Amino acid sequence: MREDIPEKIDTAEQAVAFVIGLIESRRIFHFDDDPATVVCGDKRVFSEAEASILRQRVAETRRHFPDPCSLIIRLQRFRDKERSNDH
Repeated sequence: MREDIPEKIDTAEQAVAFVIGLIESRRIFHFDDDPATVVCGDKRVFSEAEASILRQRVAETRRHFPDPCSLIIRLQRFRDKERSNDH
């Protein structure tokens, strides 16, 4: 199991950490898509086992953030702003 996929998401903080981990590992995807269908070039990004677990983590994230896509956008903007301030 990759370290950016937690075993379970029980809190909003864990959901945020999950999304940040996917952003930082450059494996973020649209949460309305099935992770098994995410590809980079002609290679799948996630194995079937990872995709199965990711489906569960996305469902758990939605309990805390019904619109996780807006969370992803806000976190990506924050990260981009932080990076631009570092230069």
